[in-house]
Amino acid sequence: MKKLLISDVDSFKYELKDENNNIYNCNFEFFDLNVNKGDIIYLSEEILSYPMLYCFGKIRDEKTDEKDIIKLVCSGKGIYLQRYYG
Repeated sequence: MKKLLISDVDSFKYELKDENNNIYNCNFEFFDLNVNKGDIIYLSEEILSYPMLYCFGKIRDEKTDEKDIIKLVCSGKGIYLQRYYG
């Protein structure tokens, strides 16, 4: 998984920055979670490669493919989420 800083948030539009200051623009929706500028997100390169709206929420299925799992670090707490669609 790639570690990215959430450098800007505008509704569903997220600007992400990696350790080399590369910028990625993604569209995310998070169910039951408030994600803010300055939070950290870990996700697969595949998600960065395909621009579309990705929706994430609590893990519901233990057999979920690893590429469909992301990690958010919000207020210093790590939270694992599952991709629902996108």
